[in-house]
Amino acid sequence: MAENSGGAHCLKYGFTTTHVLGMDVVLPSGELVIFGSAAPDAPGYDLTGVFVGSEGTLGVTTKIVLRIVKRPETVQVLLAAFESVVAAAQAVSDIIAAGMLPAALEMMDRLSARAAEAAVHPNYPVCEALLLVELDGPEAEVAAQMLAGAGTPWAAMQRALAVHNQQVALDPLWPETATVGGIVATNDSGSLRLRYGSLRDLIIGMTIVLADGTIAKSGGKVVKNVAGYDLHKLMTGAFGTLGAIAEVTFRLHPISQHAVSFTVSTSEVARLKPLMLAIGASHLLTEGLQLRGTSYGMHLDIQLSAHSDSEQAELLRHITEGESLELELNSNEIWQAREALLTQTDRLILKATMLPTEVPAFAQEVAEKGGEFVVESLGIMYAAFPTDELSFKLAEEFRHHVGLQGGTTVWLARPLSASYSEMWAFVAKGELPETHALMREIKRRFDPNRILNPGRFVGGI
Repeated sequence: MAENSGGAHCLKYGFTTTHVLGMDVVLPSGELVIFGSAAPDAPGYDLTGVFVGSEGTLGVTTKIVLRIVKRPETVQVLLAAFESVVAAAQAVSDIIAAGMLPAALEMMDRLSARAAEAAVHPNYPVCEALLLVELDGPEAEVAAQMLAGAGTPWAAMQRALAVHNQQVALDPLWPETATVGGIVATNDSGSLRLRYGSLRDLIIGMTIVLADGTIAKSGGKVVKNVAGYDLHKLMTGAFGTLGAIAEVTFRLHPISQHAVSFTVSTSEVARLKPLMLAIGASHLLTEGLQLRGTSYGMHLDIQLSAHSDSEQAELLRHITEGESLELELNSNEIWQAREALLTQTDRLILKATMLPTEVPAFAQEVAEKGGEFVVESLGIMYAAFPTDELSFKLAEEFRHHVGLQGGTTVWLARPLSASYSEMWAFVAKGELPETHALMREIKRRFDPNRILNPGRFVGGI
């Protein structure tokens, strides 16, 4: 208190003097006096304000009354690395200009970062300047600030929207840790795609930082925007090879209030094919439809979104019984099956796309080859195989069959010897799409010096 101390959090919460309401002071004469009060706005001069920071030259403090603030609900610390101190300083100005008030905002040059690294080993990246940003407060407020200033965890964004009974109708992998930018860059989507469309369908605007530092905007804040090309669609799924995604504007949907999940199990996928077709042709309000299984059994998961009074569940049960199958109520956790498959270690894992009518046949093939699969009814499959040599050959055979039917396959976890080009090969013999030359030219125009994720995309783009 004598020095009116403060650290990085002074930006939002002020210095020591901000939190001192009153004190008991022994003056040089030996007299004990009381400055300030626990109640606000005590009459008279602000002797408390004068005394704080006087470094003991006016008296000795024996008692202090402090203002207490509530511990924030959420705290999120972000780190950004810059190629120059000037760039980092500009980022600080931009954050404040955007109306954000972080709890803490601290910049370090290279020398300071090296000193901190030697002292406490925070594992900072090597760069010319670092910026540490701490956001705190209600979860929705923190999420909203992060949308403007950094990569927001998907789940944090959804929680902020849920306050208003809204959502981005997408269920990507690892939502607690995956960021909005990362999900858009990889074009991830889950079972909700059946009802609400793909990620590209949900994005109506985007702010992009191009390779030369230009900030470009595409789309807008309305669902219907006819001005210019839909560059945000080009950026979606581009793995960051054309630009850095800074901000995304999504189309929102109300949160489903009556989602319920069911499962139909059988030993053969052929018995589920007629049911899948019947569900697709019905008037059921189906939010999700996925098929998962191994050689030990097949399971069709169905999620409905309808009020209990709408008799949707009864209609589904009637359709199921018409195919001589049994419908069982299940937990919504079954929609984490894709995530569970992809977290397996020591597995060959690939993503395959196919026509919806081909789903049962390819699901059966994966099971017969000793693999495990989760496939959305629209034709997006995730398959896992053992890592032995025979299983690898069987997986390559499966890829070849998918290619012959007009589908594509991409390795997600592949042999260590495989190159990125082989990872992105669409069929087993390594063919690339006919548009590959055009994609290379687009890459050249957007990123002529190849500084954005070079070699990480289709065919080594």
